[in-house]
Amino acid sequence: MKIVFKMFKKSMKTMQSRRVRAHQMKKIVFKIFKKSMKTMQSRRGRKADMW
Repeated sequence: MKIVFKMFKKSMKTMQSRRVRAHQMKKIVFKIFKKSMKTMQSRRGRKADMW
């Protein structure tokens, strides 16, 4: 989860510098979050039924 948080922070910084709209930012962050969740679940050998 620490790695995910780092990625999240980094993306937030880049977004702010680009001045993207809030809803677009949320979309991108959600995409990253979903991806990371999938990879974490596959590492544990479990299906991602949360989504």
